[in-house]
Amino acid sequence: LSSLEVYLRFVQNLSSDAFDKLINRFASFSTNVNVLLDFVIRKKYWYEDVLKNSLLPLLKSLTLKYVIDEQVNHNDYMQFVISLLEWKHDDDYARQVNLKFIALYNQVRSHNFHDGLYSCLLKLYPNAIWDELMSALIDDDKFIFYFHVRDELGSGTGFGKGALFNLSDSEQRMRKFCMDFPQKAPRRVASMAPCFDFEEKDGNKILTGFSSYLLWLMEKFGTDEEVLSSIHSNLGSFFWGGSMVPYYERNIFCFQKVLDNENMPECVKKWASKSIGGYEKALKLEKDQEDYMWLKYNYKP
Repeated sequence: LSSLEVYLRFVQNLSSDAFDKLINRFASFSTNVNVLLDFVIRKKYWYEDVLKNSLLPLLKSLTLKYVIDEQVNHNDYMQFVISLLEWKHDDDYARQVNLKFIALYNQVRSHNFHDGLYSCLLKLYPNAIWDELMSALIDDDKFIFYFHVRDELGSGTGFGKGALFNLSDSEQRMRKFCMDFPQKAPRRVASMAPCFDFEEKDGNKILTGFSSYLLWLMEKFGTDEEVLSSIHSNLGSFFWGGSMVPYYERNIFCFQKVLDNENMPECVKKWASKSIGGYEKALKLEKDQEDYMWLKYNYKP
């Protein structure tokens, strides 16, 4: 243990003013940023007023210098960074946090990180981080970063909206992103976009077909096989419990809508028809398996 860590273990019951002076004093000469910041994080709820005000600039600096060990769970640190982003609006700090974690996520293979950082950044600072974030998502040298954040940014292991698609102007932003970088961006968007659209009817959500994101991608970039493959990958990335029959029936319904859409390129309709054939075979197998389980074991998923 460092001498600073030993000393801080015995620090208790300080006044707010004394706590402020202590942190400033140690920050002025200590190089052990992690020990000092971990101490602050542990005291967060006792000295929150001081942290939100006089110590805020210093704490932002410490979080940016904090050294991440991918073998250690850093949930408390991540939550603290989110708190700093929420306490006082600071575009410059948001940009620096974004750049720090783009570099970090692109180096580590560990999942010892807490989801929520990019949800916070996109909710509060979309314009401040947008250009660097979009650039990182399509940079082949930053694929590991994309791998780490894609579930939080996109549909993840479901079919709904991730943080990147929850902005009031997300659709316009995504379309511009794709048009500005037509070789790479549509593939990324196709892999993360929400999959389905619904309408409200008598208090119920009724499926209308594929989402407007996916339909637009099919119309504009359907000649790119990688875009269509990414859509299939998106549709196939999910957790599911019980019978798979509703899953296959829903996808068949949506692909049929694609066949009926006059704006779709012929190559997309050919792909949709092939997809329907594959799902119909899978649907028959699933129904036959369920019938067998019902007859033999009196079990129905």
